[in-house]
Amino acid sequence: MAEQLSETDIERLRRSIAMLSPRHPAALDREAALGLLAELQLLRGKDRRVRDLVRQVSSLLEGQDLHP
Repeated sequence: MAEQLSETDIERLRRSIAMLSPRHPAALDREAALGLLAELQLLRGKDRRVRDLVRQVSSLLEGQDLHP
């Protein structure tokens, strides 16, 4: 399995892509790459919220306190 990117890694990639030369023949279109990274950041945030909700529901079902 590939190593997961942290939020810092994604932001670093976004900044690097933003500095790419437009219309470089070997590069992904700059705007498309930035759009993909923005979507990835959005999806990761939603995934984090879903995991938190699942943890909270699991805690409720197990009768555990929700506060850390």
